[in-house]
Amino acid sequence: MAKLINPENTVFINCSTNNSIDTIRWIESEFVSGVVTGDRRLLLLDEADNLTTDAQAAIRAVSEELAIHNDFVLTANDPNKLSEAVRSRFLPLKFDLEESDELSSEIKILLKRIALLEGFSSPDEDVLEGIVRETFPDLRRMIKTLQFEIN
Repeated sequence: MAKLINPENTVFINCSTNNSIDTIRWIESEFVSGVVTGDRRLLLLDEADNLTTDAQAAIRAVSEELAIHNDFVLTANDPNKLSEAVRSRFLPLKFDLEESDELSSEIKILLKRIALLEGFSSPDEDVLEGIVRETFPDLRRMIKTLQFEIN
């Protein structure tokens, strides 16, 4: 979702592998100025809950310092791993999905389309129903399960 906010000017940083204070220092040095077009840039720190304690301390000041030209989005699987000081600087948004017949139907259509695009025959409706029932709301797990079911 975050990538849709500003697709032309989004910088994606995977904090699973780039989680040190050096990453935050790099952000600070690289993004201190605005973009050539004058548009705002979005810095997306994915899986920010993996940032080290020092990196979390540094991102607080850097996100405020660079806010003139940049917007920051932090994603986290476990937001409680982020310090309270970091969490207080960002607006939390949760994407909790409630299962419904309509949503389940849409997901099954999506899974069927994925199977067909990958060159497989249309999966059995009971298989799709089972995948959605057992793995909702984890779409990544649904696709992985589908992969094993249709092979």
